[in-house]
Amino acid sequence: MKRALAALALGAGTSILAHSSPVTFDDILPQGFSGSSIVSGGVTVTSSGEGFSNVDSAMAYGAIAPENSTGQFLAALNNDAITLALGGVRFLGLDAAFIAPVPIAPGAAAGMLQIAATTTTGTIFEQFDFGLSGANGVWSFFSIDTDLLGSSAVTSLTLTACLYDGLGGCIRDASLSQFGIDNLRVPEPGTISLVLAAIGLMTFTRRRQSV
Repeated sequence: MKRALAALALGAGTSILAHSSPVTFDDILPQGFSGSSIVSGGVTVTSSGEGFSNVDSAMAYGAIAPENSTGQFLAALNNDAITLALGGVRFLGLDAAFIAPVPIAPGAAAGMLQIAATTTTGTIFEQFDFGLSGANGVWSFFSIDTDLLGSSAVTSLTLTACLYDGLGGCIRDASLSQFGIDNLRVPEPGTISLVLAAIGLMTFTRRRQSV
């Protein structure tokens, strides 16, 4: 019976991990911050202070807002870096977009979103092209769904943007390296508790069987 309960709890935890509600930044008031932190959906988001970051809706950003943005999102502006404190869970993905200071020509390339993940086994670095600007001269959110980090337990993620320099490189620019993020897909705190409880129940069951 206990084995069945453990299997059920672990299965439920796995299911919620795969379908956890994303962090959308719609649960907090619009606000700017630099060199400090905010909390949305249970995730602490910290600005490096190299620039500044802001949570608001597309209406507030006007013509430079990503074309397909809905609700509030976080914008890291003027070369700001953003760190997400995840506490040792698997990172499942996010939506990201380049944010130009002003709309530019359609079909332009910008640069890449850079992700440095601190895990329980070391640091993993990945980067993703922002794609091309749309008909209105701005970029759209695109989805990064990961096996990015496989099953690694991620304690923190640091996000930055780099710009193509025309020489084959991608560099950070003090005023132009800007990006938006939304729909962060991480397990909910309740999910982690459920999985830990399932593991504890399985361990207890094995100990009882060995006695």
